[in-house]
Amino acid sequence: MGHRFSKRSMDRAREVDPLLMAVAVIALSRCAVDFGLTEEQSRSVAEQAEKVRRGVSKTMNSAHVIAAGLAFVAVCVLMLPTLGWCVATASSRERAKQDRAIEAANAQARATDTAARDRAADQRLTDLKINNRLEKERTDAVSSIPDARPTAGRVALACHRLREQGTRDADLPAECRPGR
Repeated sequence: MGHRFSKRSMDRAREVDPLLMAVAVIALSRCAVDFGLTEEQSRSVAEQAEKVRRGVSKTMNSAHVIAAGLAFVAVCVLMLPTLGWCVATASSRERAKQDRAIEAANAQARATDTAARDRAADQRLTDLKINNRLEKERTDAVSSIPDARPTAGRVALACHRLREQGTRDADLPAECRPGR
């Protein structure tokens, strides 16, 4: 896509109707198939006169001169199916390009998501280790207190642990029941 007429094709098209030439230029810029103008499609009156003078052509009433614009129209009409194919191909290529870009973005998002999940799992493991260590330290600190008569703090901690374990108020020791 993005083809342009060569200088030679543009020189040959100087006798062609400018509107038709504009259509051809747009068609060529959007089409994946490159095409050009041959000499037979656009012979000016001066070129025909030169061909008659040299003896290459016998008449000034040549179909190349008379029908140069009509030949170009015929070429444009014949190009319509190709242009339709070019437009369809271009849009499918654009869609494919967009799909590739979306897939690349999705792959990047999946990679970022995987990395974030791995970091979160590592952080959860670290937190679990820290919590277990702190729980052990707290248990050791409570256990290190002599058993003679527990302090109010040790009783409150023991009551709190019993409640966390799901013990009903009716099953708690008297020291742990509400209103005490």
